[in-house]
Amino acid sequence: MKAYLVILMMWTSSAFCQCYDIYGKKVNCPNMDDSLIIYHNALKVFEFYNNNKSYKKLRTIEVKTDNEKRDVYEMLESARNSFYAIRKEFSTRKIIDTSNVKRPKYIDITYDQYYHKIDGYRFYQRELENQIINSVAPISIYDFRIIPFVVNEYKCVDSTSSFFGDLVNLPLYLPVMVKPVSLLTPEEIIEKNELLHIEITKSLVPTIVNTAVVEIHQKKSSSIGGTPVYLYNRTGSSSIIGFLDNRIFRKIRPEEYKEFVVMKYAQEFLQNNDMVEKFVKSLYGEYYVIFD
Repeated sequence: MKAYLVILMMWTSSAFCQCYDIYGKKVNCPNMDDSLIIYHNALKVFEFYNNNKSYKKLRTIEVKTDNEKRDVYEMLESARNSFYAIRKEFSTRKIIDTSNVKRPKYIDITYDQYYHKIDGYRFYQRELENQIINSVAPISIYDFRIIPFVVNEYKCVDSTSSFFGDLVNLPLYLPVMVKPVSLLTPEEIIEKNELLHIEITKSLVPTIVNTAVVEIHQKKSSSIGGTPVYLYNRTGSSSIIGFLDNRIFRKIRPEEYKEFVVMKYAQEFLQNNDMVEKFVKSLYGEYYVIFD
């Protein structure tokens, strides 16, 4: 039975998962290795700026809407396109330093050190503000299939640093948001739910099998009674698929997809009644499943 559950969860999270890039184009779904690459890079970048006394975080902007997600990649492209123009403008400015503080001379970087394409989905790129660039900082990896969660702004406040005054605007993958679900600790699951603004009003009960997770918690408010059930795909994206109420599971209907923001991979999963029924019963027992 345990082996069957593993096979079922792997099959449901792959066979019914359709992924799209930021422009709505169908793409190959990122696998666990793809997520781990982003995760380990995110750890380095996040820890460098947040644990560096030379830098002060000025603000955080959360990336929420589809337009904001596209804006992130358009801003990255715009920064690449203006790389040389900004350098030319910056070199013509006469900057008078009145601080009388001796600091190492700033050494600029080349375009190849600023941006490098990896493949059709991924690329390396440094910060959006690129007049002064901290070449010591780890360079970020971006993937068109995985959206940064925030854009953070930092400023170098260390007057003895050659990067003093460096203003950094940086799209960031928060490590807990891109870490594969199967590797999340219970504490990280709770942290991730808090970042997703999911209110937990009872003990979180996660069921983790391979790379899929279904979490049960009380919904803040809903026109439909019951406890919402969420499906996680193998890259950690979550989507509601239905509600449990008095041992009855009622799946989200097509006309409700927009209201409950049902992800496309979950919509395709919900179209197969047999798989939904097997999925629910394998996790929660012989619940009666309503499909109409």
